[in-house]
Amino acid sequence: MITTISLVVNIAAIAFLALNLRKKNTQINIAEVRERPAGFIDFKTGRRVEINQATRKEEFVS
Repeated sequence: MITTISLVVNIAAIAFLALNLRKKNTQINIAEVRERPAGFIDFKTGRRVEINQATRKEEFVS
């Protein structure tokens, strides 16, 4: 009886923690997307590249 109660409590605690982690991750991801300007990843170098609107040339971003 006690083991089933503790099992239910543990499952509820794990579910609660999982929901909190999901909420935190989505908030962090949204903040990162807002801060980063549009660009893409150069697969040869693995660096992020942006297009300069004035010159239409690629610029590496650190």
